This record gives sequence, structure tokens and C-alpha cells, in this order.
Amino acid sequence: MKNKLVWLVPALLGLVVITLSFNNHYSQKQVQTLKVDNQRLQKHQEADQEQNGRFESQSTHSYDWAKQKASDFNQTYYNFSDQKSYQEREKKLSNLLNLSEKNQKKVFDSGLDRTGGSVIDNLGLKSQLMQNDAYIANVGKEDIELFSFAQTKVSSAGRDDGTAYHLVHLWVNQSSKKIDDIKLNQLKD
Repeated sequence: MKNKLVWLVPALLGLVVITLSFNNHYSQKQVQTLKVDNQRLQKHQEADQEQNGRFESQSTHSYDWAKQKASDFNQTYYNFSDQKSYQEREKKLSNLLNLSEKNQKKVFDSGLDRTGGSVIDNLGLKSQLMQNDAYIANVGKEDIELFSFAQTKVSSAGRDDGTAYHLVHLWVNQSSKKIDDIKLNQLKD
């Protein structure tokens, strides 16, 4: 019995030591894993903070000048009372625009029919801008994309006044501060 006890006590002590060393090794491995996870988390947090900082600086950066360009365009484009003022819109807006020839032709027509007569004067068409709101859709390296909503009061000879709604999609160049591209859409009421 004494013999068994002599072997049992060192065996138990050895088992305890092995268990403690195994637990110690396992704990060290857990600590190491936690350190690695913590480092990864810190890198992700730093990247998120950097991205959030860029987003905040982009969203707080003032693009009011671009919205003003959209507003100025709508104010001139949608206000006319006769053929002369209709045709003068392109000249008045020339300092705001840097459109391609194709886009220029889409945006501005002459207001004349096939015979060369004035559609605007013949029908007594008039347009007056009532409301105008511009929103930044996207900010790129070169261009700012905007959507502008315009509400106009439209009248013609012998008819009641009506309301028209327009969606104007614009791209303003950040360097030149001019409108590079425009897409006009009349919305149905």
C-alpha cells in the first residue's frame, strides 16, 4: 500500500503539473489570439474612422455653389414670355454651360415650326418658374451630379394656366464650375 502511495502521489503531482502547463500553454495561446484579434479590430476601426472622416468632410464640404448653378439654370431656362425671351435663354446661360454640341441641341431648340413661324408667339406660350430645389446626388473627382426639381406655371393664349413639373439632371465640373451635361425630363402630373 505504501508502495502504491509512493507511486500515486508523484503520478498525481505529475498529472497536475502537466494539466497546469497545458492550461498555461492554452491560456497563452488564447492571449496571443486575443492580441491578434485586437490588432485586427484596431486596424478595422482605424480604416472605418478614416472612411468616416472622408465621408464627413465630403458631406460637410459646401457644394452650395453647385446647387446655385442648378438654380440659376432653372431660373433662366424655365422663365420666358415670348419667342424673343425663349431664344435668349441659350445666350443668357452661356456663361454657366460647357455642353457638347449634341447636348446643346437637345437642351435648346429654336421654338420655330417647320415653316419658320414662332410656336411660342403663335400659341402665346409662357412659362414661369414657381419652385426650384436642387439636391446633390453624387460627388466625383471631377464632377458633381445633381438632381433639380422645377415647378413651373405654364400658360397659353385662350387656355387656363397649368402646372408642369420638371426633373433636371445636371453634372457640374468642379474645376471649371460649369455645367457639363444636362438631361431634361418633364414629369407627368
